[in-house]
Amino acid sequence: MGPAVPKLGVGRVGPWCPDGPVLDWRSFNGMTVMETLEPGTSISRLKPTRRRLQLESVSAVFFLAAAMVTAVWPDWIEAVFHVDPDHGNGSLEWVIVAVLGVAAVYTAALAWRDYRRVLAG
Repeated sequence: MGPAVPKLGVGRVGPWCPDGPVLDWRSFNGMTVMETLEPGTSISRLKPTRRRLQLESVSAVFFLAAAMVTAVWPDWIEAVFHVDPDHGNGSLEWVIVAVLGVAAVYTAALAWRDYRRVLAG
């Protein structure tokens, strides 16, 4: 086998790149990969960056705050955008609260997972 030629790998680096290590400079799920990957290395096992952790944490707080504001003051949408898509019955606001709540929980879980990975070193 000749010298390793840098290539761009996608997903799981393995059998389809038998020439050796893969040099990958792309971002996978927000993780910047700037190292040589050996064949068989799973992208999901690479360390997340602190910037990704910060982005996920800030997003979780933003989604939670937006959900709380919408739950407490549902008419802010009509006041800011001057539209009333649900004609005053409030159903759209509760759908927005639910979507923002799910987004807050999801991004908080991602941030917690990445926090544990960053601490693990």
